[in-house]
Amino acid sequence: MTDKKNLVTVGLVVVAILVIIESIILIDNISTTKTNKVAVDGGVPTVSQVVAPEPDLMMLLKADKPEVKVGEPIKITLDLTDKSTHNIDGIEAYVKYNLTAFDISQMEYSDKLSAPDIAMNSIKKGMVLVNYLISSPADGYALDASGVRLLSFVATPKVAGEYSFEINTSNENKESVSIVAEHAQKGNVPRTLPLASNKLTVRVVAK
Repeated sequence: MTDKKNLVTVGLVVVAILVIIESIILIDNISTTKTNKVAVDGGVPTVSQVVAPEPDLMMLLKADKPEVKVGEPIKITLDLTDKSTHNIDGIEAYVKYNLTAFDISQMEYSDKLSAPDIAMNSIKKGMVLVNYLISSPADGYALDASGVRLLSFVATPKVAGEYSFEINTSNENKESVSIVAEHAQKGNVPRTLPLASNKLTVRVVAK
């Protein structure tokens, strides 16, 4: 009787071992199949990227000279252009510059827009800024490809080096951010239009 029990026990153990072996072989086959499938499909999966279209509007900085000497004034202009046509209710432009490298003077504003609500050189922020709230014409300023000059100023360099002027378009606190607001019908909220900008680099050499 004992021998029969032992035989039954041994048989069960053998069956269990066979089941485990078959399971390992099955898992290995599944892994191999998946690996082969990836290889057949090209090896490395690719991710499609959606490319956003370029904005119609652009704030463009220009200088009358790409290189100046220390103490030699340079005129900087800021224009707003449009590839199509939009009616504009408001514009806020903030130009960042190196406060220790330049003195700012002779700020002038657009003669096509109403007088700016705010226009100043902020020494605290190191920015030249101009904000327009357009109340006339009633349906907003019609901006097109010919563009409009928003601002010009004179920058006088104090230190030799290579420096940048650029449009501030984003920051963590969403303060002093350049925007253009499209005209909205009465009762609607103005829409902020997508905006592109450039960075102007000026080289300053010693006298």
